[in-house]
Amino acid sequence: MTTSGEVAPRGTNEADQVRLGAWSILGSRGGVEALCRSGADFVGIDAQHGFFAFDEAALCIQIANLCGVRCFVRVPIDQYDWIPRYLDAGADGVILAMVSKAAEVERAVTLSRYQPLGRRSWAGGKRNGVGEGTTGVGVREAIAPEILPMIETAEGVGHLKEIAAVPGIAGLYVGPVDLGLAMEGSGTGEALWREAVESVVAVARENRIRPGMFAIDGDDARNWAAIGFRDIV
Repeated sequence: MTTSGEVAPRGTNEADQVRLGAWSILGSRGGVEALCRSGADFVGIDAQHGFFAFDEAALCIQIANLCGVRCFVRVPIDQYDWIPRYLDAGADGVILAMVSKAAEVERAVTLSRYQPLGRRSWAGGKRNGVGEGTTGVGVREAIAPEILPMIETAEGVGHLKEIAAVPGIAGLYVGPVDLGLAMEGSGTGEALWREAVESVVAVARENRIRPGMFAIDGDDARNWAAIGFRDIV
């Protein structure tokens, strides 16, 4: 489910390949397992809009771990303090909803990294007994969660270059509908919105990080891939 490209994301060893993701809002362990077995490159657990209490999200993350599928959790902006707990449960990274300023992203990165790079507390292994058995030796190098800010506010577009330059992030996602609402009624099909979307791709690639987008069907996904998005839900 990948296609070759030429730019490696900053801070990772992955090639510039399209990753196709599946997304869960239902809070269902069986649903998440089905998504993991669908052939998706990653699965998103929606803790912003979905019906996931923390314990259910943690179990679904561990299901993804056991299936060998990369798992991200989308976290609302007023719950960034939960980032370490999702990472302790085994999430491979977090998608940051409604980002508007670089300082918000810097805080999220700090919460995702161990000392002296950040303020995350060691919890005995990334997956707490499920999957790999990482010890404290070399942990900063062994565990580098993907931090993926979502650009979906007018202020976020205004601070796009500063956000993209924050050390430790792996990509920039677009929230297409919220971004359309934010662009003063421009609508998701109009020039101002499209200019903002394309600027996310350009700035992400300038910084060697992954641009990500949400699609409504296969044709939409192919369109976003052609524009340059490399993570597509």
